[in-house]
Amino acid sequence: MIKFSNSNIIKTIALCLLLQSNGMPPKNNAPAQKADEFYVFNVGQGNCNLFIPGDPKSGIILYDAGSTAGPFNKKIQRTDVNTQAIIDIITIDFENRDKKHLEVVVSHADLDHLKYIQSIIQEVTETVEDLNVVINFGGNKNTYTAVNAKALIKFIEKKKKKIKAFYPSNRKIPDYYDMGLDTAHDTHILNWSKGSPNPNIDSLVLRISSENHDHSVLLTGDAENATFSGLEKEELKSTILVAPHHGAQTKNSYSDDIIKKIKPKYVVLSA
Repeated sequence: MIKFSNSNIIKTIALCLLLQSNGMPPKNNAPAQKADEFYVFNVGQGNCNLFIPGDPKSGIILYDAGSTAGPFNKKIQRTDVNTQAIIDIITIDFENRDKKHLEVVVSHADLDHLKYIQSIIQEVTETVEDLNVVINFGGNKNTYTAVNAKALIKFIEKKKKKIKAFYPSNRKIPDYYDMGLDTAHDTHILNWSKGSPNPNIDSLVLRISSENHDHSVLLTGDAENATFSGLEKEELKSTILVAPHHGAQTKNSYSDDIIKKIKPKYVVLSA
């Protein structure tokens, strides 16, 4: 069962889907588990997704956090993103969460996917005690050349005792199956491309599935046809698809064949 949040606060900053399992009711009158929450934040031209499992013994996943919003983009009138609202959702949830683990996935090196990662992590780590943070970068480290990207990498290197960073060159199986969540969720990064001429092709594709496999989310960054061609043996079918490249038809990133394989009930355009 999927519900859209009716919260006026959430409506102003994000689309929130509540993912409630359709499995058997809890035994012995045990309280029902809180629904999983999946957020698609309104960041303008960009992407920012947050997955908060209903089980407090699980960690939280932040997938991308970036935008081209801001005064530097004079051609399009936009106001900058309220990252504090995103930070508040994460930190407030951690107050009642047993597992203090934040898994971050930076799909690839584009600014509209990573601009706010550093400010969010910095604020959250200062607020939440004993927080474990793991950051997974898509593509080659050499592609992270923008000012914000270099600042993020430098920040991580200074905080290496508290923050672990992985790139395709140093990430090994079976590590990439462990996203810090409980075994009730299948959480897989499906690809670890080590570098291609087009960074979009290296976008990390993340699939999150519920315990009963009755709902799932597929996060695709700026994936293109070449990305999906390497995932032919992977399970892609998902309840919710955050459309590749914000829904743009870029090099067949949104082809009929890909949609037929994913078979989403809902498609979200993050722009």
